[in-house]
Amino acid sequence: LGFQQGRLLLQPGHMEHQRQELHRRQDEEDKHQRSLTDLRHELESRARSEMEELELLHKQHLASAVSQLESKMRDQAVLHEEERRHLEEQMKSYVFEATAAKQSLE
Repeated sequence: LGFQQGRLLLQPGHMEHQRQELHRRQDEEDKHQRSLTDLRHELESRARSEMEELELLHKQHLASAVSQLESKMRDQAVLHEEERRHLEEQMKSYVFEATAAKQSLE
């Protein structure tokens, strides 16, 4: 104990130096923590931006797919209507031919 006390007496600025070193280390740690916090906020912000961009792209893709599907359905409806008319004309023709054939047999 006497040696340590003697040492402290021999180095009067030692305690002040340790206190300053502790404050310096605490300041460095605070800066490091702020840096990490800033980095985390930046990464979170980027992640949000990228998610929003992905959601927008997804919505655009879905809108495009829906539009293409609607177009195909309209095209199919037109084709089905044309086919229905064609079949209707064929039926009229068959009925007419069948009626003519029946009359010729009578």
